Amino acid sequence: VLEGPFVSVVRQASRVLVVQTRQAAVFTRLWCVLEMYQAIQMNADVRLLGSWTWESSRNVKPQLAECHSETDATKISSAIESTCGWDVIARNIIKRVKLILATRDEWPKVRSWEWELLEAIRCDDDSKVRALADDPEVNWAVRVGSTYGDPSDPHHLYHLVMSFGGMAWDVGCTLHELAHLNGATAAAAAIRACSKHVSPSPVGSIPDDGLALGPSHATRDEGPLVRFWEWNLLEAIRLDEAELVQEAAMDTEINWEVRVAENYGDIKDADHVYYLIMSFGLRWRPGDNLRETAILNGSLEAASAMEACMKASPSVAHQPRDRIRPAVCTLLILQARATKLLLPLV
Repeated sequence: VLEGPFVSVVRQASRVLVVQTRQAAVFTRLWCVLEMYQAIQMNADVRLLGSWTWESSRNVKPQLAECHSETDATKISSAIESTCGWDVIARNIIKRVKLILATRDEWPKVRSWEWELLEAIRCDDDSKVRALADDPEVNWAVRVGSTYGDPSDPHHLYHLVMSFGGMAWDVGCTLHELAHLNGATAAAAAIRACSKHVSPSPVGSIPDDGLALGPSHATRDEGPLVRFWEWNLLEAIRLDEAELVQEAAMDTEINWEVRVAENYGDIKDADHVYYLIMSFGLRWRPGDNLRETAILNGSLEAASAMEACMKASPSVAHQPRDRIRPAVCTLLILQARATKLLLPLV
């Protein structure tokens, strides 16, 4: 089996495409397990296509994989058990999949627009940015989060930024800020120009009935398009989550003294809350700051985190951005010369 035609093709390929379909999980098929392991052993450039998630890397149990042919299943199982063993194969596959998911090497199937914009920043190529100007899927307000790889989180980048040529990044950065941080001035200018197409509506007032919120302007549904830090703090109060407070505190534009007013939605008013607080499902009082709003809503974890961050804010605010930049690791990217496609067959 280890010298058969399928394995021989994998050994000769410098790129292997592993396709996860909705009909069958690729690593439930025994031939796919064997070929993936051989590709890893030969240092092939493995790419992931299809419906991958972080859970995909945790549910690899090669010993439970099946084969259409019982004869092939017996031969493959015997070959594995008499050589490396199932545990070694599982560890190698899991390790490789985790390295690929949500990085530049993952096929740009998840948020292809985001992949293209990060590539544009890496190359400082404004033409790649402008090509996405009319794409309705693009979220120009997406930010760098403290974690990555969650396709269900629309507010933070899915891809690992540093996998794009070791780019520098700060938590809370917009794509425009990320481009500037990495000296990609042409890409930054194009991102700024394209993002201007998404502009806030005129100032609105809180409706008297407290129910009809109208359009998503300056509400939770607008997302952190304006004042990332404020949206995050209100979300932290809603969830009573200290981690979101700490993430917001990384934004150098944060104003801990911003207060609740009778009106909302005025981006030029730096002293008052921009977002409609009740759109976050929260109670509010005019004149309260956000910490007092947290206490009013019983979000004591968030209130405590705000108090701690407020006390530390003078030192944090004057800290150069590059001092809080996370360390950059090295990723191995191999040159492709030939391609092998792994498809789970049912």
